[in-house]
Amino acid sequence: SAPCPDTSARSSGAPPPHCRLPWSPAPAGRHAGFLAGNRTRQEYGDTTRAKTDNLAKNYYYQDTDFDVVERVVALAQQKGVKPAQIALAWLLHQPGVVGPVLGATKMYQLEEAVDALKITLSAEDKAHLEEPYQPHRLLGHE
Repeated sequence: SAPCPDTSARSSGAPPPHCRLPWSPAPAGRHAGFLAGNRTRQEYGDTTRAKTDNLAKNYYYQDTDFDVVERVVALAQQKGVKPAQIALAWLLHQPGVVGPVLGATKMYQLEEAVDALKITLSAEDKAHLEEPYQPHRLLGHE
């Protein structure tokens, strides 16, 4: 199929069907703890899930994941916004992603997600966030 168009410019034309991808910056809520700042390389959190979710520890909590999150947190502090808003802003600048999947359970989380639409990331910001990222293998698609 044809490559997906760049949606970072928010063009008015809809991307082709194979490019209309909902996507989440926090799969199954696992990265939400990172983005809230309650996960570290030494301590995965205080919740029962954080203490017992070995899949997350083995799959999502790699050193390079923490490298990315540290950059997200630093950029959020620089811009005066929440780290989750930086993650959403980055996601909304990705080709083919037309709708993020949110797991908001409180009104303020939804409001903060909407405010992420106002955040502009420069090419340098995006490159800085992406540089340490290492892809993970897909689960369930052996």
